[in-house]
Amino acid sequence: MLVSLTPYDTEDWHPFLKFCGLKQKVDEELYLIFANKIENHSHDHKSRQAKLLICYLFDHTHLHHSKSFLDKISTVKFVPTQKPNEEQLSICSKHFMENDTFTCFRESVANDKEKLVWTASPLLPEWADPYYTNGNTNLRSSLGIKAVPSLDSVLQHCGNVAEAVSARNKAGLEERLDQCNAASAGLLTKVMVEIYEFMIQKCLHYATEESTCSEKCPDNICSVCKQIHAALYDVSCVIVEDGCMMVRANQVFLQQNKCTVEPFLHCVPLKLGKYVGLFRLLGAQETATATQFAIALEEMYKLYGSHELDVNCLNIARKAIEGLFYCLQNKETLVTTHSATLPSCLPPLKNMYLLNESKQLYQSAQLVFNDLYDRIGKPQGFTCQFLVDLSSYALHSHPQTLVERIPEHLRPKFLSSMVEEELQPTQPCEESQYCTNEEDFTSLLSSEYFAEAILRLIARRSKMAISNELKIRLARLKTVKIHCVRCVRVNLVKITTREIVCGRPSPIYLQEDDQRYSLYMQHSSQEDTMKIVPLFARAVCLILKGMADSVQLDIFQLLRLKSMESINTYLDQEGCETLFEISDSLFPRVGSEIPQDKIHLLKQHPNYYFRSDEYVGYRLDNDSTASTFVYAKIVKEVKIPTGSCEGDLTYNVKRIYEVDIGKDELIAVSTLDLYKIQGVLRKKFLVPYEKSPSFPDRGKSLDDILDEVSDLLEDIWSDTSLTDDERRKAIKRLYLEWHPDKNFGNEELATEVFKHIKNELDRLEQGRPRKKKASGSATTGGSSRTSSSFRPRYHSRGYSSFYERWDSEARMHRENRNETNAGSSHYEPYSSNFTKRPDLAEGKRWFRQARVDLIAARKDFVDTDGKSYEWVSFKCQQAAEKALKGGLYATLGYLPYSHSHSNISLASSLSDHASDIDVAADAVALMNLKCDHIHPRYPDMHARHQIPNDFYTKQNAEKHMNIQQIF
Repeated sequence: MLVSLTPYDTEDWHPFLKFCGLKQKVDEELYLIFANKIENHSHDHKSRQAKLLICYLFDHTHLHHSKSFLDKISTVKFVPTQKPNEEQLSICSKHFMENDTFTCFRESVANDKEKLVWTASPLLPEWADPYYTNGNTNLRSSLGIKAVPSLDSVLQHCGNVAEAVSARNKAGLEERLDQCNAASAGLLTKVMVEIYEFMIQKCLHYATEESTCSEKCPDNICSVCKQIHAALYDVSCVIVEDGCMMVRANQVFLQQNKCTVEPFLHCVPLKLGKYVGLFRLLGAQETATATQFAIALEEMYKLYGSHELDVNCLNIARKAIEGLFYCLQNKETLVTTHSATLPSCLPPLKNMYLLNESKQLYQSAQLVFNDLYDRIGKPQGFTCQFLVDLSSYALHSHPQTLVERIPEHLRPKFLSSMVEEELQPTQPCEESQYCTNEEDFTSLLSSEYFAEAILRLIARRSKMAISNELKIRLARLKTVKIHCVRCVRVNLVKITTREIVCGRPSPIYLQEDDQRYSLYMQHSSQEDTMKIVPLFARAVCLILKGMADSVQLDIFQLLRLKSMESINTYLDQEGCETLFEISDSLFPRVGSEIPQDKIHLLKQHPNYYFRSDEYVGYRLDNDSTASTFVYAKIVKEVKIPTGSCEGDLTYNVKRIYEVDIGKDELIAVSTLDLYKIQGVLRKKFLVPYEKSPSFPDRGKSLDDILDEVSDLLEDIWSDTSLTDDERRKAIKRLYLEWHPDKNFGNEELATEVFKHIKNELDRLEQGRPRKKKASGSATTGGSSRTSSSFRPRYHSRGYSSFYERWDSEARMHRENRNETNAGSSHYEPYSSNFTKRPDLAEGKRWFRQARVDLIAARKDFVDTDGKSYEWVSFKCQQAAEKALKGGLYATLGYLPYSHSHSNISLASSLSDHASDIDVAADAVALMNLKCDHIHPRYPDMHARHQIPNDFYTKQNAEKHMNIQQIF
């Protein structure tokens, strides 16, 4: 009986219904009529009638014999579909029931294959599948039900899931997979692994070889693998970062090493090792390639455009650039043309992006590489985008050699192809009859011991083999013609138009003509000649074509010493010690103080996850409103103690990280002591596993945000492993994160959340339960926690007692932000470039070091015991210099003489700009006592046969310390 109306569906009514003429048996024709009625009409009982009709079909075998009937009924859309479970819809909400809740048997997929096709094919509920109801596989086959989905539908489904996850990452760049909680990340991993398993088993070689044809016979790819490649080659279908992100296969490589450029280039996770053949088919490489690093830079450009990059983005770009040039250095080529070769093909590069000097990504072909830097520095008045200085990167070849390996259509222009130097006419120096400059330097360059000294230095310090080319170049030093002239002036002219770009005086100029060199030097006294020795040393390196760059400062010492005996003594005694340290102006020095006007960019939320090698802020003094923050760098995450937040990717408050803060040893600190650096960009950067506050453009309602805040506060409140100080610190950071003064442009939302935080703290302190949601008000992203009460946890004075201090800190951050926006457009947060207003934080930093230098001088004075008082004097000079520079930073915000070591110049400048400070006379007193940066170190600054140790006595050193204390 198919009657479904109450009470006629009971057996007591059957005799009466039969008597009235109700049909007792449904034949094929009538069954089709019933099925078509369900398909074509809409009413409340449609699903119930369909279920009765389908169960009748399964239970009555007389309907199973006609193939034509089963073919017809299998195409009628009267079968209710199974809606995917909510967890899977949280990954990708697209599914078949969006358009129609009814389907036909044919092409429907069994419910147990839900993870493979829920977005691409209709799913049958178990009661509508004859296999699950009575084990009838023949009827299942006759109705066209798919026990195993088709490859086409699985590929389409894989693309749908990848598109949904990628769209979510792009829409809310600080969220992944609905805050990327452990359950969602784990489910996505399971879904993708099931899809991977399905695809590799479809390979025609897998049944016999137990491996895909891309592994066993890459030159003979089967038709199935070709279909997979065509469908997924450009799809982000490889799961990385513990299931929180999906990338294209050409953004991963297979060998386990540290060449990753996350989140743009990844190593395949070990747990997915079974599927490397599939990833290789889709474009994954064995090792990270030059093209993949270039693709990573292109992806960064798509995200950030030509905006200035913040420190962490710069760090990622640096890794990509270093990886790119490392591969080019090993003679790897970039893919610039399309190749149909499977499975290892990569997309051809139409454009490539590199950093310019302004920390922006630009098309490499539009950049200019300054191959004349060693000669002219950075040219003034020449408007173009210069490639970033590659000498500050971890490269093992000369930057020019590496740039030349870039394909011509992607290669930056060389400055030497655009401009050239032109020496203006010169006149012999006025003292040409008596000048010994030409003779002295010519004698030194042509001497055998000078060439041998350079060979020894290169062999020992650079660990390089002595090549014949280097010996030939050294021999050319003997042929250099030196001219001492009145004035040296050089013009920089455009090659095409001969237009003068700029002109400049130069103490020294090297001219090359048919591999013969002439060196023009401006006449100077014997004492002033020492000032051009560094430039002379650079000229020697240019003649040697970069082969002696690593020992340039050693050559400087050789030129100062001049005599063979002094040079040999220097080589024997000094060995290969490093004489200088190259600074990297692109990145802040770890341990250096973050300027006060940049502290407002530190994100206060207490629940962040950090990557290895990420720059962060670290607070030195937690209890002060005007605290000192320094740049730190994440080394690695320390194993989380059992019973803390292990396994919960949404609760990061107790994660412990090993951090470098510029000290001799690394320190281990919790998330509560670290601050994520927020870049001033058009888009924010991808951050995994963080439960960060949501904003309206992330698609969340105010209720969802308030739920998140309440959840986190309850986690912090109930975490018994937190000390009272740690709990207060976490609450303070959440308080500041949502403080209206710290949410410029978002004050309305921040105010509501801020009020909620205060109310929640009052509730938790009093132990009151959380209010239940009104019926029907829950949202898809809201909290699923049940209402519960919490044990009252009182601070000694209550958390409200801290509000005033915390409010003051938030106001200070807002003032700093306003000052920055008002007048510091030229400020560069990670370099030493000056601002045009006082920089108290930088001044304090210099004063701190001056104090340390003076303490070191006093210690040496006590411990010297009659020896080496010259070092006491030198440290006094250093302390005075740094104190004066600290005063200039605190007064002006910059150094008028950035490279000066003269205390007289620095003191005069400070007195000019600070009327209440007059230390010029004290600086002159130090100079008269020869307490400067030269005399305590160099013997040739003293009378013949005297060395600094002879000149500087205990009495001198004591005078130096007494005067320095004034500074």
